[in-house]
Amino acid sequence: MPTKNPAGQAVSLYPAGLAVTPDGKRLVIADQMTDAASVIDLATRQVATVGVGHNPFGVALSPDGRTAYVSNQGANTVSVLDIAGLAPTGAPKIARW
Repeated sequence: MPTKNPAGQAVSLYPAGLAVTPDGKRLVIADQMTDAASVIDLATRQVATVGVGHNPFGVALSPDGRTAYVSNQGANTVSVLDIAGLAPTGAPKIARW
């Protein structure tokens, strides 16, 4: 798990939502106290973290495991992440409900 948020600030970890990709190779975590989401390669333990909305809480994955949906409890939004590779790519899209 990361020890800093995407802005480089030290954080106290509080993993909230967890989801394993359908192929069982990666774990996606909503890092509630870091305003981030992390993708962990379960074989290599390599971690990639990207910023999302405020207080992310839950994670859902698309059936093909290429997209993660992270609910942001503190912002009433959902961050949509492309996780086709280990590292989430591009800036997360945020949908407001």
